[in-house]
Amino acid sequence: MSWNFAAPVTIKDSPNNERFQFNVTEAAADLEVECLSKASVTNSPNGPFAPATLESYLLELYGEFLKVHGKRFNKSYTPAQLIRATKNSFRIEGDAFNGEADEEFNWTFTPASISITKSGTFMLIWIAKGDTLKIAMDDIADELEEVADIPQSDDFLRLTSDKQLHDRKYIEQARLRAKVAKFKAEKAMSRYLEKYGYDSDILESDSGEDSDDFSDEEDSEEEEEENIVGRRRHN
Repeated sequence: MSWNFAAPVTIKDSPNNERFQFNVTEAAADLEVECLSKASVTNSPNGPFAPATLESYLLELYGEFLKVHGKRFNKSYTPAQLIRATKNSFRIEGDAFNGEADEEFNWTFTPASISITKSGTFMLIWIAKGDTLKIAMDDIADELEEVADIPQSDDFLRLTSDKQLHDRKYIEQARLRAKVAKFKAEKAMSRYLEKYGYDSDILESDSGEDSDDFSDEEDSEEEEEENIVGRRRHN
C-alpha cells in the first residue's frame, strides 16, 4: 500500500480564515497503541506517540506528500520543515466515542487529511479509532481449563454442605483471578519491552519479586483451602 493524497480543496472557516485541505485517500500504514485512556489521546500536541515513532512516520508521510504536491508551494520544503510546522488534531471514533475519559481502549490512528493555513501552519487530522479492550482468552485456554476442572477426588466427594462447596468454589475462582492477573502482567511486560526496549530494573523485578509474590499468593490460597476443609471435617 502506498500514500495517496487528493487534490486540495479550499475551506473557509470564516470570511477572513481560509485554509487548504489535502485529504489522505490511502495511508501506507496506521499507528497502533494499546491500553490507552481516552483522555490521554489529546493531552499533548503529539498525542500518545513516542517522539521518535511519530517523527519517523511523518518523515515518510511528508516525503510522499511533497513528491505529489511539492510544486504547489512557492518554494521547496523538506519533510523535516513540515514536521516542525505541524499540529495534530484527533477525531475520536469507535467504542471510545461514547466512552468515559479514563476508560482504556486499543487505538488505531489513521491520518485523514492535511490542512494548511495561509500563515503556514500544518494541521494533521487523525482518525483515532478506540476499540474496547478484549482479553485473548485463547491464549490462556489451557490455564482456564485447568482451574475450572475440579478434580473428582475423595476429598471432593466429602464436600457435602452448601457452605463447603461455596468455599471451595471461592478458592478456585481466586486461583483463576491470580492466573488471569499474571497473564495480563506478562502481556503488559511484552508491550513495554516492545515499546521501550531492554529495561534491567523491570526485568529483574519480574524475575524476582513478582514471581515470589505470585508463589506466596498460591501458597496462601492452598493454606486457606486446607483450613476450610479441616474445619469442615472437625465439625
